[in-house]
Parts: sequence; structure tokens; C-alpha cells
Amino acid sequence: MNFKSLFILLISLSFLSYDAHSQLLRKIKRAASQGVSRAVEKTVEKEVEKATQRQLEKTFRNLYGDLGENTEGDTTGQGGSSNGTTYDFSKVMGSINMNVDTESEYSFTGLAVIEIKSTNKKGKEEDPVNFNSFLTDNSEYYGMEFIDPEGKNDSEKSIIIMDHKNNATVILVENEEEKSSMAFGMDYGGMMDNYPVDNDGNSLGNGTFEKTGNTKEILGYTCEEYRMESEDSEGTYWISKEPVEGLEGFWSKNSPLITKKMKEQNSSYFTSFPDGNIMEMYFTDNDEGVSSQMKIIKIDTNQPRSFELADYPNPMKAN
Repeated sequence: MNFKSLFILLISLSFLSYDAHSQLLRKIKRAASQGVSRAVEKTVEKEVEKATQRQLEKTFRNLYGDLGENTEGDTTGQGGSSNGTTYDFSKVMGSINMNVDTESEYSFTGLAVIEIKSTNKKGKEEDPVNFNSFLTDNSEYYGMEFIDPEGKNDSEKSIIIMDHKNNATVILVENEEEKSSMAFGMDYGGMMDNYPVDNDGNSLGNGTFEKTGNTKEILGYTCEEYRMESEDSEGTYWISKEPVEGLEGFWSKNSPLITKKMKEQNSSYFTSFPDGNIMEMYFTDNDEGVSSQMKIIKIDTNQPRSFELADYPNPMKAN
């Protein structure tokens, strides 16, 4: 699995359509209030699972192309990317279930505001995506909150928590009228291990990942510049010399999504990758003609947040 695919996969896992989940939760709650039978609830569960799969498929399709065909036109479920790398999406979906344990409360110590901008192959800038990445010293879970860049829907909040201890994704939705939640199981480590490595066992193929010697300050953190170049892509990364307190759990090589197997198969890359956090990233896919940039634009280490799941009823669970 190459570095580009790894980074994009981490991002794509974070950006399931929370608006679609919000609509589903409202529909389920209305159905539950009407006293639907358990048989109907089972049907609803299946529909939610199907909808979750469709949202995941849509995310992966937008990033990698048609999941139904590989480079040889096979329609067996092996998806393909533009560089010929294949992956078995059925293994990804096989790791999802709707019956999952969660923690009763998730607490965070602060937040980092992250901005992602991208330009498509026609040179048009896409709408920016902003979200809060919650800070925590607890490596067993990671959380983020989506932000409306224009501030039009401040009353509506969507929070996604990746619970690595329970292999669960928790989605919290709130607005002026109600709070609700949904949780489903997903073995992130298993998903990542199901992705094949490149044939030569090198995560960067014939590319390079090197420190340039340039430094600059970002939000009070001294950062070093790294350049990545390969046959089909190039990128610039500004990485803090020291880990940012509370942020090292996800935006670094210590992310729980990066498994021991992946580190062993890509030892040369992970040995050279620094211990800090990615503070800025500028990436260009030369084959696709698209580019993206990610910036941490604010860090507040003294803005605690706690989410008690009792405050967010899950319509999928029986009372």
C-alpha cells in the first residue's frame, strides 16, 4: 500500500456523509415512536447497514474510481485505482456490524482546527472542508467534529468518534431540537491489513521521502519540511519536531490505524518518518491532475469537551 493511498484512506474514513446519517436517524426515530414491530426494526437495521455501505462505496469511488472494476475489467468486487493497485472492498464491508459496544463517555482535552482544500483536474477549487480534531491523551479513541465553513448551520453538529478499543465508530448528531446517535462496528486494523502492499514491498515504490533542511514556525511549533516524490505524485509536508500534546494519536506515524503488519512491510518508510505531527501538507497527483492541501489552522489545548452517550439516544437500540 503506497503512502498516497494510506493518507487518503485515513481521510476518507473520517468523512462518511454525516448528513445522510442524520436523515437516517430522524427516520428511524419517527418509526420507533410509532411502535414498529421488531421485524420492522430488523428491516430498518438492514437498510441502515446498506446505506452505510453505499456511503462508504461513494467515498471510495470518489477517491479511487469505480469499485466494481479493476484494471482488467474484472467485476468480482476487486476495486482498482489509477495506478493499478487493487483491493477487495468486500473485506472492508465484511468488517462492519451494527451491534457494537461503546464507552459510556468520551472526553477530550482540547481541539485542533483542520482545513482541507482541493482542486480538481479541471483546475476548479472544491469547497473547503473544516473540522475540529479533538485532542486526547487516550490512545483508545479519536474524535472529530465537522464545521460549516460559512457558519450557516451552527446549531447542527455532527461528531464522529473512532473507538479503537471496541472497534466501533460512533456518530453523534445534534441540533436545536434533539440529540441522537448511531454506532457501528468496524475493525480498522483488519481493514488496513487487508490492503495489499506494492509488489516490491516499498511503500513509495521508486519514489523518495526526504528532509529538505528547511524549517518554519506553525502555531508556535517548530516544523521541518519533507518532500515526497514518486512517478505519479509529489508532496510537501511540514511536520513538527515534537509531537503536539493530545494530537499524536491520529495525525502521526503512531496512529492506531497503522498496524504492526503495515510497519513491518514498509519498514524503510516508517523508520524515516519523524515522530511529530503533520501540520501542513501539499499534495499533487500528477496522473489524475488533482491537488490538495491540509493545514492545521488553530490548536487550543485548553478547551475540554465530553460526550456522554446517555445524552444521545440511539434509536437502533431497544429501550
